[in-house]
Amino acid sequence: MKVPMGPPPLPNPNPNPSSSSNSESEPPPPPPPSHEPLPEEPSSSDQPGAPLPDSDEGKPENPDSIPKPSAQPDVAGSKSHNARSQVPYTIPEWSEAPDQSFFFEVLKDGSIIEKLDVSKKGAYMFGRTELCDFMLEHPTISRFHAVLQFKGGSEVFLFDLGSTHGTFINKNQVKKKEYTEIHVGDVIRFGLSTRLYIFQGPSDLMPPEGDLNKIREAKAAREEMRDREESLSRARREASLAEGISWGMAEDAIEETTEVDADEITWQTYKGQLTERQEKTKSKIVKRIEKVAHMKKEIDAIRAKDINQGGLTQGQQTQIARNELRITQLMEELDNLEETLNESIRESVGARTGKGAHDKKKGAFEGEDDDAMSDEDDFYDRTKKNKKKLSSGEQQSVETADSLLDKKDSIDIEIELKRKSLEEEKNQLASSGGSKNEDGDDLDAYMTGLSSQLVHEKVVQAEKELADLQAELEKVIYLLRIADPMGDAAKKKRTC
Repeated sequence: MKVPMGPPPLPNPNPNPSSSSNSESEPPPPPPPSHEPLPEEPSSSDQPGAPLPDSDEGKPENPDSIPKPSAQPDVAGSKSHNARSQVPYTIPEWSEAPDQSFFFEVLKDGSIIEKLDVSKKGAYMFGRTELCDFMLEHPTISRFHAVLQFKGGSEVFLFDLGSTHGTFINKNQVKKKEYTEIHVGDVIRFGLSTRLYIFQGPSDLMPPEGDLNKIREAKAAREEMRDREESLSRARREASLAEGISWGMAEDAIEETTEVDADEITWQTYKGQLTERQEKTKSKIVKRIEKVAHMKKEIDAIRAKDINQGGLTQGQQTQIARNELRITQLMEELDNLEETLNESIRESVGARTGKGAHDKKKGAFEGEDDDAMSDEDDFYDRTKKNKKKLSSGEQQSVETADSLLDKKDSIDIEIELKRKSLEEEKNQLASSGGSKNEDGDDLDAYMTGLSSQLVHEKVVQAEKELADLQAELEKVIYLLRIADPMGDAAKKKRTC
């Protein structure tokens, strides 16, 4: 092979015989390396982005056997090698491509916009760089964000690569640098992206019902613990406020402040002893609150199935509507029960003692409290109050002989008019019943029968009204015999 000669060497101002002899004995530089394409790796090239390095196949056994060019280094090859060395994940030995079909459904704004197949190899990387299998564009997603790793053909794990904004499975953030198992139906979110990735596959790989029950129980326990902590903190605040106003006031000021605060007392804030009836009402309120909470949890559990099922069934929608209607009814009952109990407690502490309560002494005020707190509290027996109102508010008019005579005359006139009307209705009924349709038209026969039925109903109604008037007349006559036994009032009225 003929090697092209280069330009002559520059003259050396300080000639050195040893260096010149060495330069003459050096072999000529090797030819530049040929830029032939490297053999393709066994990884699938149809996946988006550069695939992960599954093995070290295709590399030469002795790297020194590759000629090292001195003139032009292979820039493209070095860049690819550096990029691969930057991938912060090494595929484990137990990695294996799934033996069933798996894919991600990308959900955005309530609709599926894309499907990503993840059943061709054992690991898939998600991130913002082009080296990932699936390049995501949201700014909160890291360059190398997370890896979907398969094991044994059916076990699936998610591995967070230490991302800045985290990776979430069913709204729960996974631990970084740890394998977290996922199941069919789980919803994954990368960073703060609004896109949700629903993992789909064979239905037999969905989580068992027992695991779902454990998740629900744990969630309910957390909510109960949070509610309990909120109740304790609220009780501490109320106690501190109560202690803060118990000093530095005169006796009259204490009495006045107690009455003003009593108007704002509720069954939640009242610290005194409740009567037996008040305790029963309180237990009813608590039971209804628990029912509302259980129904809301049931609605949330049903709606959580919407994503997995691709929509709710008719029965599930009906159950949600039924629960919402029942919650509305329970809330109305709660309002009524709470209002009743609060009013009873305020009456017990003397909040309704009247406008002159500010002028009463403390001893008299406490005496009223004792009466209100006794078991004879008739607050809940509203019928007694209604009877008192009727007896005190409605004054019954006193009947005299003259008023009874006037009433008797008016009833007689009404009876006479009603009898005439009844006779007319009976005559009309008889005429409609006696006239028959000779042509035999079905429509005319039907209309005639309908008219007869209406007339018959009027006759029955008139007879009933006439009987009522007759009974009223007999009652007035009986009262007249008591008010005017000798008939003097009747004689006087006839002579006038």
